[in-house]
Amino acid sequence: MIDLGRLIAFCAMSLLLSAVPGLSVLFAVGRALALGRRAAPASVFGNALGGFVLIVGVALGVGWKGPSLYST
Repeated sequence: MIDLGRLIAFCAMSLLLSAVPGLSVLFAVGRALALGRRAAPASVFGNALGGFVLIVGVALGVGWKGPSLYST
């Protein structure tokens, strides 16, 4: 069982992390401010689509096969 102190700390950090905007939110707000309200949904959709493509690629095992930093 999780003790009460750790549960409170976990809930506090979860709340803090969900309240702080990430790079995607800052990107969408920046595009909306620079290009207007019509550009924001397009930016959000493009950002989500790019993330989806990356997730599918990782799930399929596609990766960069370049030289490894750890090879000898």
